[in-house]
Amino acid sequence: MSAPGDATAKRIAIREAARELFRRYGVKKTSMREIAELAGVAVGTLYLYYPGKDELVLAAVEGFRAEHDAAVQEALASAAPAGEKLRTYLLHRFRASKATRLGTPFAREVTEAVLRVAPDRLREEGATMLKTLQCLLEEGARRGELGLEDAERDARVLLHAVAAAFPTALSPIAREPEEGDLLELVDWFLRRWRERA
Repeated sequence: MSAPGDATAKRIAIREAARELFRRYGVKKTSMREIAELAGVAVGTLYLYYPGKDELVLAAVEGFRAEHDAAVQEALASAAPAGEKLRTYLLHRFRASKATRLGTPFAREVTEAVLRVAPDRLREEGATMLKTLQCLLEEGARRGELGLEDAERDARVLLHAVAAAFPTALSPIAREPEEGDLLELVDWFLRRWRERA
């Protein structure tokens, strides 16, 4: 019998192999055999952990969620001023979103597969971002760095304001969002909140 750490390592190797192959070839053209080969496991072992592609798509979503959660924890744990933490967090999310959207010619197919098996994924991502922004704004208010009337409302308004910087692969966009545009908008909010502090 394998140790629990071995099972976790195999699960992660399979998940990462699936993510890589989905990016390279799309979900439809990626076979379970190719995933097993890249992960270094037998096909039978792959099916023990993930009975089908839908479960692998969900596992890939969990990988993205884990990366986002790590970015949240990094932002919250930083000793930097709250405004700088807010900028860093949003910039990290912007770059991750852009890499997901533009990092593969199969981004649309992968996004459709994700939303088919996890239809609440975008809502959950937005809720995590909103909660993180609110925590950072509340921290800034507690430290006397940011003057806020209502951190929950201000976080919601900020999220709505920057939403255009985070299109999905399914979003029709006239112009690709730029980092500088996002930071200019965030800095505008931060200046107003600092003036009120």
